[in-house]
Amino acid sequence: MIPIIVALLVLLLTSVAFANGPSIGFDAGCIVPLANNDIQLVREFVTVPIEGGRAHCQYNLKNLTDKQVTISIGFVTSSEWIDIKRNFAAGYNDANIEVRNGQQRIPVHLEKISKDHWASFVRNPPDSLPVWEMIFSPQKEVILHITYNVEPLRGRDGTSCTMIATYHASTASLWAKNIQYASIEFQFGMLTSQLIKCTQETLNCISIESKPENGILTANGVTWKFYDWEADSNFSVKVDWSE
Repeated sequence: MIPIIVALLVLLLTSVAFANGPSIGFDAGCIVPLANNDIQLVREFVTVPIEGGRAHCQYNLKNLTDKQVTISIGFVTSSEWIDIKRNFAAGYNDANIEVRNGQQRIPVHLEKISKDHWASFVRNPPDSLPVWEMIFSPQKEVILHITYNVEPLRGRDGTSCTMIATYHASTASLWAKNIQYASIEFQFGMLTSQLIKCTQETLNCISIESKPENGILTANGVTWKFYDWEADSNFSVKVDWSE
């Protein structure tokens, strides 16, 4: 846990609207192979805005074989819906996922999946995943750039406010071998960065908790870096402050 005690600016609080109780959140997630394990996720660079916005991901994927490989790739996110009438497909369409290989935009479609298969990776398995097809030349590396909308879970109980951003990285364990290098960064937005700059002159406070606990806290956010990493963790940053 990485705690920080700072003053709470009333102006900042009143400029942000919070629902009563937890509200909808669009989590960040990692790409996963749906049909093949001949491809290694060599490097990944992930940036998630804690207060919501566009997440940016770069994934370097390499064909480890001497043959051409065609696979389907899926993208795992997780959503908590208050309105149970709203389906998961609508949520993923709302995420506005864009996948590019260089300057080429790759078409993405929703594909039905077995929810039980994903239960160990995400807290609320979806009915469908955004999916696209990729062709890998023998022993060649492909660099994918993915952007999509994320929104933190937000809550308010009358005395305190909570904001939680999540990135599901454990699904990367489904690729061949370990990841040579991974950088996972949660970036502070205007509200959080201003709160951190405050002084400790009042009883109000903000607490920042990161999971896993070895995240590096800076003025810009929380970052994890790994080498030769077996993707065995999901990542989250939780911000709590008093009203």
